[in-house]
Amino acid sequence: MNYALPLSSVMTADPVTLRSHQYLIDVKHIYEATPFHHHIPVVDESHHPIGLIDLAGFVHALGAASLDESERVYNETTVGEIMSLDLVVKNPHSTIREAAEEFYKNRIDAILVTRDGKLVGIVTPYDLIKLMAGH
Repeated sequence: MNYALPLSSVMTADPVTLRSHQYLIDVKHIYEATPFHHHIPVVDESHHPIGLIDLAGFVHALGAASLDESERVYNETTVGEIMSLDLVVKNPHSTIREAAEEFYKNRIDAILVTRDGKLVGIVTPYDLIKLMAGH
């Protein structure tokens, strides 16, 4: 495997995003409708990343709530209340080796890729595994 490949070669470009004022009902709809990694970047009005939602955090926020969309948590809890603020951000020219080091060093499972501060992609360990497997 060529560890010098840029992140742009393995990232999911233009990922589905959320805004911090949206409610958990929107997160639920994204997870139900979109076959992708279990991370949803949160961006501001200029498309700068400000947070990250992951499936585990979403499920934790639901607590004992069912899948019934009338449950209060879906319509009263905002993305901003549950998003992680611990972001690792790289540029598209950063290498796969750098990403692997970040995954290992910080025990994270998502790196946000930005160009001029704006979100352009997301990379997860799954992306590196797909590359290693030749897919």
